[in-house]
Amino acid sequence: MKSLIAAGASALLLAASSAFAGTMTFGTMTPTSSTKSSKTYDDAGVTVTAQGVYWSQSGTSGSVWSDSDISLYSHSNYGFYVQNTDEYTCYYYFYCYGTDQHTVDGQGRPEAVMFTFSEEVVLNDIQFATSYLDYQDGFSLLTSNGFGGWDVARYNGVKSATGSTGIFSNFGMEIVGRSFIIAAKGTDDFKIRALSYSLPTSEVPLPAALPLMAAGLAGLGFTRRKAKANSAA
Repeated sequence: MKSLIAAGASALLLAASSAFAGTMTFGTMTPTSSTKSSKTYDDAGVTVTAQGVYWSQSGTSGSVWSDSDISLYSHSNYGFYVQNTDEYTCYYYFYCYGTDQHTVDGQGRPEAVMFTFSEEVVLNDIQFATSYLDYQDGFSLLTSNGFGGWDVARYNGVKSATGSTGIFSNFGMEIVGRSFIIAAKGTDDFKIRALSYSLPTSEVPLPAALPLMAAGLAGLGFTRRKAKANSAA
């Protein structure tokens, strides 16, 4: 009986932990809503809104703002990139040599994509489009400091770190929150193909059947113990 209870509980707990993790591959997903600068997606009840923004950095703190001239696009193979009117001017009149208008880039006004989830999540990894990475590219990750501002962490050498996958997960710490900003500065330029996330362990709800089944298994154990007690008497 103990093995039955343990096996049943283990199976259900495994289902609970594995059911609340996902990867959003943006180029292949259809947004539930969309504006010029943002797109919202649903992944089994967890929603995320991606928005193109500008950003700046002072020390380890960041500032973020939106503007009417910024647009967010999602390519079917490569994922998110940002365009703005400054980049159009640079592109057509060659005033900003080396700026690629089809990426999130740090030339001119540094660009970023803000991801806002419907609930707190753990950011497991970021997948960049490998064909748009070179060895000088890095990225900045902005996370909420809990006081209305943003803390900035910098990660260099993304191409070397991710190889042929483009998947970066070496954050050096657990990244937990509802909002994350993936930002470019200087010569950075990249496209964001996917995010992998999970729910914090303390917040993972049990499947609806788990409490009922656990109670049933416990009841079986109680009945067995009672039967043994009666036979002993």
